[in-house]
Amino acid sequence: MKLLAMKLLIVDDDKVTRDLLREVFEKEGYEINVVNSGEQALSVLAKHSFELILTDIRMLDLDGLQLLRKIKEIQKQAVVILMTGFGTMEGAIEAIQKGAFDYISKPFRLEDIKAVISRAAEHARFLKEPNSAVSMGPVARPKTLIGKSPLIVEVYRTLARATLSPSNVLIVGESGTGKELVARGIHENSSRKAAKFVG
Repeated sequence: MKLLAMKLLIVDDDKVTRDLLREVFEKEGYEINVVNSGEQALSVLAKHSFELILTDIRMLDLDGLQLLRKIKEIQKQAVVILMTGFGTMEGAIEAIQKGAFDYISKPFRLEDIKAVISRAAEHARFLKEPNSAVSMGPVARPKTLIGKSPLIVEVYRTLARATLSPSNVLIVGESGTGKELVARGIHENSSRKAAKFVG
């Protein structure tokens, strides 16, 4: 029996990006709907449900983080991925801890965004299973790392996920590469931030 195509809503105020993503993910077998603003997204979401939502953060009427908050109120199990050309540690942690599944920087490589959407689709299937649950922690107040390149956004995203975990985290690297900054960032944004940081 053939599985029904997953519904993917793409929200971006840039037409070139919208058209590219529509073409790519239609070829991947998703049922696509595209809109050019957060307000349009809310209008569509009021009438239709989506397993996956891919949205830009920087938009004029309603930004991606505001849209994320509203999505979680009206379609709690929708899996949301945020895109940004202005990545920050604060943005990554806020996005992940407010319920975003992932956070990807622009410009992106097609294979990277395909991989993110594929993982998100697997997560959406998991959420449909009985007794599945995903817990997101409190909103963080990041205070350490800075930078906006795609590579540093990857660091922010990994750090954001680490802050949600009760497990120990091993940070390795050459002397002077910022291991203590990363460790402090995880500590200050985790549920154990009230405890003393030992460097």
